[in-house]
Amino acid sequence: MTEVLNTKNILILTCVFSPEPVVSSRMAHDLAISLSETGNTVRVICPYPSKTSGKLYSGYKRRIWSIDKEFNEFDVIRCMSFLSPKSTLLNRFLENVSFGLISSIYLFFMKKKPDVIYLNTWPLFASFMNIFVAKLFKIKIIRSIKDVYPESLVSQNRLNKDTYFYKFLNNIEDYCFDNSDENIVLSEKIGELIKSKNLRFTNFATIPDWNSITNQQTGLTREALGINMEDNDSLFIFGGNISAAANVESIINAFSNVIKNHNNAKLLIAGEGSMLQACKDLVKKLNLQENIYFFHPWKSEETISLLQCGDILLLPTDKQQAFYSMPSKVISYMFSERPILAFGVRGSELENIINTANCGWFEEAFNEKDIEKSISRILATDKEKIYNLGLNGKSYMLNNLSKEANLKKYIDLIAG
Repeated sequence: MTEVLNTKNILILTCVFSPEPVVSSRMAHDLAISLSETGNTVRVICPYPSKTSGKLYSGYKRRIWSIDKEFNEFDVIRCMSFLSPKSTLLNRFLENVSFGLISSIYLFFMKKKPDVIYLNTWPLFASFMNIFVAKLFKIKIIRSIKDVYPESLVSQNRLNKDTYFYKFLNNIEDYCFDNSDENIVLSEKIGELIKSKNLRFTNFATIPDWNSITNQQTGLTREALGINMEDNDSLFIFGGNISAAANVESIINAFSNVIKNHNNAKLLIAGEGSMLQACKDLVKKLNLQENIYFFHPWKSEETISLLQCGDILLLPTDKQQAFYSMPSKVISYMFSERPILAFGVRGSELENIINTANCGWFEEAFNEKDIEKSISRILATDKEKIYNLGLNGKSYMLNNLSKEANLKKYIDLIAG
């Protein structure tokens, strides 16, 4: 535990927070606890919980803002924002702007302003509003960057780079970078990409994310999940947010061809998200119910037990997305001691981490035919080799992507 000699008034302004089961939410919760335990005064501003389904959690009533009584160590202020049940550009924009606006108004009128803000909010618009208000009061800002914007939107075909709107968004991100005292990036590759955009961007630190994988329950089995398996069958699992960027539909289409020659291949799609129903409809249309299964929702404490039901874990990304961001699910995948078959663009941080950890395979495959070839090739791989790749991932995760490896670095930046 870091010893803090001069305690501070710290605000964690985050777009996701406990009890939401995503990595950034757990990281923010870990930070709030650790910073408060070292004597700092900690407050959290966050939305009402809705991830990953996009629906308000039971037990919560939305108001403009309210104090969450669930936490004892620190104050949590919930702010209203637009919910995003579907991953459309309009829904995400409304969620982004609404939370940015309400949280900025609350920050503006806070009687006791924080000494420092750890900012982990939606990129561009919400970030701009929060940083603008913070600078009015000369509050120190430590900002976490999860994806490179606006390039991430370009990679998803949601934005054309040769437009004035791209330049406008790029100027917003430049403002956010310039006016943050420190920017935290996930990897050296992402830092290099940011510097390549503008040589003056040097105010950043490289600290990987972590996932607090605690209180895990055992007991989930293939039988309990309703999966019919023979001794020679291989179960692939995708676990996480079923969004457009995850490209799960391509996996399903590839499997429809794989099982023509490898009927021992099974697939479990675990999770929720905007594309869940479309994926279910596709499986039904292709008549793949004997080989492809769905499981949702699952509790966060069941994550590792669920993933360990598989033989190989699938981590697809769409188009250039892996180049501009790092899928957070890679951490829990590695912890489960199962090898990873990842799809993405060459030269990305995702490829780098898979190869460095020697924990699976990375393929530059985006269409069904190339994905099919990759899966078929792995089905012929020696079982012992597959097992050892999973062990490699667990070892790398504990040494590089764990709370123990990275929490102290965050604490030192935020609390000084």
